[in-house]
Amino acid sequence: MDIPTIKSLQCLESVSRLGSLAQASQQLNLSQSAISRQIKSIEQLLNTPVLVAFGRGVTLSAAGEQLLADVCPAMAIIEQSCRQIRERASGQMLVRLATPPTFGAVLMIPLLAKLRAQRADVVVTLESYIGRLDQAPDALDLLIQYQKQPPENAYFLFDECLVAVCSPALGGQSLFEQSLLQLRSRPSMWADWLDSTLPPSVHWGATYEHFPMLLHAAKSGLGVALLPQFVCHSAIETGELVALTEPKVVPGHGYYLSKRSSMPSPTSDWLADWIAAELKSGWAAIAQ
Repeated sequence: MDIPTIKSLQCLESVSRLGSLAQASQQLNLSQSAISRQIKSIEQLLNTPVLVAFGRGVTLSAAGEQLLADVCPAMAIIEQSCRQIRERASGQMLVRLATPPTFGAVLMIPLLAKLRAQRADVVVTLESYIGRLDQAPDALDLLIQYQKQPPENAYFLFDECLVAVCSPALGGQSLFEQSLLQLRSRPSMWADWLDSTLPPSVHWGATYEHFPMLLHAAKSGLGVALLPQFVCHSAIETGELVALTEPKVVPGHGYYLSKRSSMPSPTSDWLADWIAAELKSGWAAIAQ
């Protein structure tokens, strides 16, 4: 039959969602030239462009929009059918879950160990994802994200609770006498947490990419880090860090769990309920 291949349609869907061949290349682990060839094969088959230039990226043409609107539901059905067959053959229920990297390492890994003891038949593939909800891979079943606004139809897990911490060697100094370390992805985090304008005398320290980097920078005496309580809780208990402030919730900022699959399985539905209950009753107590 003269129809596009599944692989070519996956490439088109990824490029259309991300608006960039480069980003789709990273997500699909294919070269940009390989993705271009796949999309070109669709255009040759249809005898019309399916992508058009848009700013610095690309977007779907009218033909591309119609094609994906028609075939994406069918692809979801195929994916779901293949998964059910694999699960029956292996006796295991597979669920793909993505979280922010630090959340996954600190909170989800211990929960997955508990899950295995309760439901050995449920196998969770844990992935890292930071980005917009509408750009998350469609193949995911569940997605946990930090959000300033609640996503539609999402489970609320817990509010973000931040605490300013530093090395014990710096603990005798007040907050604004020290260098305030920064997180690249959240430049307004200090101001949001203080709920006010920072004083002009603030001494800004270095900027770091991720919370674990901030954590270790604070341990090393490089300044004061503002960290989620679940990230620094253990270090405070062991004396590696001292808290300069009481933990404080940032109103409206929290972690949410969303169902991503267009055809969720009973297993992923059960796991979403289980994760939400476990975090609220267990780890959320640390974060609050």
